[in-house]
Amino acid sequence: MFAFRNIIKNEVARHWDQDQAKEPDAGRFSDLGKIVTGAEEMGYFKESLKSLSQFLHQQHNARPVILIDEYDTPIHAAWQYGYYEDMIAFMRGLLSAALKDNPHIFKGVLTGILRVAKESIFSDLNNLDTCTILDQPFADKFGITQEELAALMQRYQMEERLAEADDWTMATALATTPSSIPGYPQLYQSASARPSPTGPNTWPTPLITI
Repeated sequence: MFAFRNIIKNEVARHWDQDQAKEPDAGRFSDLGKIVTGAEEMGYFKESLKSLSQFLHQQHNARPVILIDEYDTPIHAAWQYGYYEDMIAFMRGLLSAALKDNPHIFKGVLTGILRVAKESIFSDLNNLDTCTILDQPFADKFGITQEELAALMQRYQMEERLAEADDWTMATALATTPSSIPGYPQLYQSASARPSPTGPNTWPTPLITI
């Protein structure tokens, strides 16, 4: 939880400027200042994204987009190290405050490997739209397409090794768009380099080893 709080603190600090808070609204955003100066109360952090979006909307006269990449990573860690219930309660409060009935955001986007369910931490949210690698509109947005792989190999004058690269990037059909998941252009650091596995042991596996 400490590491997660630090991520939020750093993001708030990146945007928060007490001197720019318009009076008489400065007091309304005092929780942001407390986060930046080291407050540890979880209530401040649960409301942090909502308060920050309100502050940014006021300052820039435009509703921000909240992007949360790999939202499920702290949930994985919490399950593995024994504080799952605390993390779920925190995430439910954080996401509900930021994304439900918040007029100060344009849109919220979450990415992760766990499917967004309408239960648990998302039970309070409405109008969720789940997009997966099997959905046609997003079939060419995950990994690297075969056309992109061919262009990449041509750029580095390695066209003769395209078939090899395609094999090593685990080509598969996503929806109706042939794609390579994941794409590993770093397999080829030089013309003489040989490809090797880069995926194994790069992600914790508690969810599949229970």
